[in-house]
Amino acid sequence: MRPVLLQPRRVYSRPAMFQESLPLRPLPRALPASLDLALLERSDGQFIRVGLPPEWFDVFFGDPGRPDSGLDLASRSLFLENFLLDAEAHWAAGSAQPLRSGPWTETAPDGRERPLEAMALTLDGRALLLIGPPALDFAGMQQVFQSARQEALDRQRIQREIERREVLLHCIVHDLGNPLGSVRGALQLLDDDLKAGATEAEATQQLLTIALRQADRMREMIRSILDVFRAEVDAFNPAADRTGLACDAALVVRRVVEALEPRARTRQQALAMVGADEACPVVAEENRLERVVYNLLDNALRYTPTDAGVTVTLRRDAEAVWLTVDDAGPGVPESIRPFLFQAFSQVGGRPGKAGLGLYFCRIAVKAWGGDVGVLDAPGGGARFQVRLDRPAQAIPLAGSSR
Repeated sequence: MRPVLLQPRRVYSRPAMFQESLPLRPLPRALPASLDLALLERSDGQFIRVGLPPEWFDVFFGDPGRPDSGLDLASRSLFLENFLLDAEAHWAAGSAQPLRSGPWTETAPDGRERPLEAMALTLDGRALLLIGPPALDFAGMQQVFQSARQEALDRQRIQREIERREVLLHCIVHDLGNPLGSVRGALQLLDDDLKAGATEAEATQQLLTIALRQADRMREMIRSILDVFRAEVDAFNPAADRTGLACDAALVVRRVVEALEPRARTRQQALAMVGADEACPVVAEENRLERVVYNLLDNALRYTPTDAGVTVTLRRDAEAVWLTVDDAGPGVPESIRPFLFQAFSQVGGRPGKAGLGLYFCRIAVKAWGGDVGVLDAPGGGARFQVRLDRPAQAIPLAGSSR
């Protein structure tokens, strides 16, 4: 009989997961500080430190006299004051997702700065706040840098615009001061004559003429300034839809020529129109287009000598209308053409105008989607040329029939 071999009894040990749970030891108080984080719990509107915060925390947010007291973080940081408004709503909702503040730079009372980020979260019904270094991924960091760069560019642009406005204001005051001085001088002489009883009709009329002429000059400057101001306001808020914006360029040209013809005749200058005898719809606002044409013709008449002429022409093609003003003046040198349509640009530095007329023409025409420029006139002199879009659809034009 063969002996029966008894297998030794195998003894299994109980897996660790089935062992009795061992009591957890409290986490070290220095754990937040070792992670460079400040852990706080909101209680009765204040924040109580949980564990030891990093050394920098008390420098920026702590109360040196009461290191263990509750903290009113909103009173210590303007950024946190705003973030805690959102955090309070987040805690009230009991959301399990943390709410991040995004990075900011905090300044300590002694002037030191530190980049920080806060995170609000709810854990076991406790409202907790973590403050520490920003935790950004690559995309977040890239967004921060792009935002900072854009902000710097915007600041530079605004600064340049402020400087430009200051120069503009200085020039306006200076240009308005000259005719005002002439008006006052003429009136002062007239007053002196009246007091001395030495009034002569001819001298009195001469002084009144000077005063009226200079007053008209001031009025024209103020009108130009207001035109530019309104056009710049519109340029900041361009109409996305120009549907329905249309007027009759031919009617506008005829009106302006009629208004300027007496002056041209006085100076023995010929003022001619070509292509303005039929309706010519364009994308433009009628009153401002009239100012554009007036400015161009007024400019041409000033630089055209006696016994010479100015011609305004309307030419149409499939998509646009070309309005040109040819004068018989000395032309515009190539060197100043790039600056001719800027504010306070004056051809040849001639006094008497604020230098805003052509600037107004540019911003008004650009706002309508058109363009304006200067060329050499075929017969000598200068040609100012305006391109205006034709309306996409036929639009009734009030008063366009001649």
